[in-house]
Amino acid sequence: MTGMLPLLAAVVSAAVAGALTVALLVLLPLLMAQPDDRYPETNTFVLRRMDTVMPLLTLLGIGLSAGAVPAAPVVSAAVLHALAVLGLLVLLTVSAIVLRRVNASIAAAPGPAELRVLRHRWRGWHLTRVGGALAAAVANTAAVLLS
Repeated sequence: MTGMLPLLAAVVSAAVAGALTVALLVLLPLLMAQPDDRYPETNTFVLRRMDTVMPLLTLLGIGLSAGAVPAAPVVSAAVLHALAVLGLLVLLTVSAIVLRRVNASIAAAPGPAELRVLRHRWRGWHLTRVGGALAAAVANTAAVLLS
């Protein structure tokens, strides 16, 4: 079973990267095109679901990676992946906190300028999250291929 842990960690990492990439391709254009009065509500709807599921999947990936480290012949590759996924978890958590606070402050009194700022902040954070998830998935794939 320990031989399967690196592969399971790779699958979870790919799922995280895939979900964030889908959000980049589908949700980001939707949020950018929302009318001003609908944006805070839609953004809150998306954030509650994405920012609840993604850290849980990322924690699962960390757990699988940690379990795979003793089993991996190339320990450095597994450690690299575990660190990449841990960094992604921190990034997901920080971005969720920042975006929820900004969204809550704007939802109280939304104006076009504030909503533009929120949209661009969300876009920037999301692009960073997608990049981190893809880097973690690549590191995990390398760990599996090298083991």
